[in-house]
Amino acid sequence: MDDSVWNRLGLICSLVEKSKGKAGRTALMKFAYFLKELKGVPLDYRFTLYTYGPFDSRVLDDLSYAEALEAVVGTLVHFSGGYGYEYSLGTKGDQLKERARDFLAEYEQEITAVVQEFGSKTAGELEMISTIVYIDRSAKERESFHSMDELSKKVVGVKPYLDFEDVREETENLHGREYLQAVEAQ
Repeated sequence: MDDSVWNRLGLICSLVEKSKGKAGRTALMKFAYFLKELKGVPLDYRFTLYTYGPFDSRVLDDLSYAEALEAVVGTLVHFSGGYGYEYSLGTKGDQLKERARDFLAEYEQEITAVVQEFGSKTAGELEMISTIVYIDRSAKERESFHSMDELSKKVVGVKPYLDFEDVREETENLHGREYLQAVEAQ
């Protein structure tokens, strides 16, 4: 295996540990997306827009592999809307983090920041936030700039069950933190 695989597996262990057993699959997916897009961490994931926001099946593959190696442990939990998993560090988690020691040390600040900023968000909030960022990044790639209202309308167009005012408020929040790249100065 090349170093990038060990780095990704170590990253999953680090995210799980920093989340203190509260992160599920959706959270870990969005943390990886935020690390790549908002913090510039070089992860070789290729996210596409999917049902619950940006998605790359390789994040779930890495999570499954980390589970098979006993580096993380998934526990099935009941939520008001159904079932999901919460992950904790497994008996081999420290060994995987050791294999990725240099990578984790280099990006420690970014990893910690993502968990602190987004770790208390619900899966629905993470879906909304990551979709806003995804649509903003897609517009930036096309060199298409828009107002916060236009970006919010595009997000609701993709996810019509989201409330426009909630999306607009989060868009403003992300813009204030300088996370958006294709919003015109107002």
